[in-house]
Amino acid sequence: ILLSAYFLIKNHRISWKNLIFGGLSLGMAATIKLVPLGVIPVFIIYLFKKLLKEKESGLKILGRLGMFGLLAILPVILVFIPYLSVWENGIVPHVIGYKTAWGIWGPSFLLRRFEESGIWLEVVTPIISLFKQQGLWIMLLSIFSYAIVFWGSFNLISGIFLVFLTMTVFSPYFAIQYLLWVIPFWLILRIDLRSFILYNFFVIALYFLLVFEWTDPGIWIFIGNILHINDRVFFINLYSLPLIAGWLVVFLLWQKVVRAGMEK
Repeated sequence: ILLSAYFLIKNHRISWKNLIFGGLSLGMAATIKLVPLGVIPVFIIYLFKKLLKEKESGLKILGRLGMFGLLAILPVILVFIPYLSVWENGIVPHVIGYKTAWGIWGPSFLLRRFEESGIWLEVVTPIISLFKQQGLWIMLLSIFSYAIVFWGSFNLISGIFLVFLTMTVFSPYFAIQYLLWVIPFWLILRIDLRSFILYNFFVIALYFLLVFEWTDPGIWIFIGNILHINDRVFFINLYSLPLIAGWLVVFLLWQKVVRAGMEK
């Protein structure tokens, strides 16, 4: 993703060569993991605004956007062609329909704890059912972040960063490795480095707990148990302390990035 962005922003004007290399770089990245496909609209928005400023004709803008989009998805299509025979039983469930863990991060974590605690179940249960529709939430969060990028004044890197931040903050399905995706963009943009240090501290603490205590069920024991109090009283445990703190840091950063992009 960063290599593709580099090809598009390294020169004042976007040449056909850089457009080709940028599209192919993004497409090659998507052959390893499909996530880069999710930022193609950010690239398209950036190119559209850039070419519009360069006073290119509508036909040229449409042609360049179409070519970039085609080059970005072409490598993925070529990679999947040999696997068309197992598309329905192999690719769809295990690649396109792949699901990460629900209830381990952000809003879904709090919903899971409400469910486990038996609090407000008549309210929480339908919300949980809605939050467990992974495809719907990915689509809604994507459209939401693309709309912010389109209407705001984000450059290419900050636009990509915003999309990853939005997914990191609000996605009900999550995996621990996703916490690392925002770090390169955060460093490049040098936004609120004190929060960056705090975020990394909490992420490292979380990884430390998971690596060294993964097989120890004691990690899930609530403070209430340690104090000989009913464990349903407390929402906090050893694992959730860095989790909640890290989520709050990245949520506050998301607000800051959105405000900065919309105020320019």
